[in-house]
Amino acid sequence: MRHQEAGALTGAPVPMREPGGLVIGSGFVAGAGWAIELAHLAPGHMASLILLARDLYPHGALHDEAYARALLGYDRAREAPEVATGIAMLDAAALGFGYRRYVDMPETLRAGLRQEIPDCAFLARLRRELVTGLYGQPEVCAAL
Repeated sequence: MRHQEAGALTGAPVPMREPGGLVIGSGFVAGAGWAIELAHLAPGHMASLILLARDLYPHGALHDEAYARALLGYDRAREAPEVATGIAMLDAAALGFGYRRYVDMPETLRAGLRQEIPDCAFLARLRRELVTGLYGQPEVCAAL
C-alpha cells in the first residue's frame, strides 16, 4: 500500500508534494532518495528555502539534497522565527503577482519578485551563507 493510501486509512498526516518534487510531512522534507528530519523549521519553510536557494544559485546538475544540506544551519530554534518571517515576506510579495505562495510561482515570476526586493536582509544573508554552505560541499564541487 502506498504511504498516501495508508495515511488516508489510518488518519495519519499525509505528506504533500511541493513544486519541484519535494515531499513535506510532519517534521521532514524529502526528495527522490533523500530525506531530512527537521527539529525547529516547519517543513513547508524548508521546502521554500530549498526552492529559494535553487533560484539564487541555479545548477541543474545538483539535486535538492545538496541545497537542503546547505540550509541545515537554519533548522535551529533561534533561526526558525527569522526564516518564518522571511518566507512570509516572500509569500506576501507573491500575492502581488497573483499567487498564494512563493513556491507556487513560475520560475520567471519568482526572479521578478526577487528583483523587486534585492536589499532584503533575509535574502542577503541567505545569499552569503549559501556560498560556503553549498559550494563548500565536496560533492557539489565534484558535480560542477
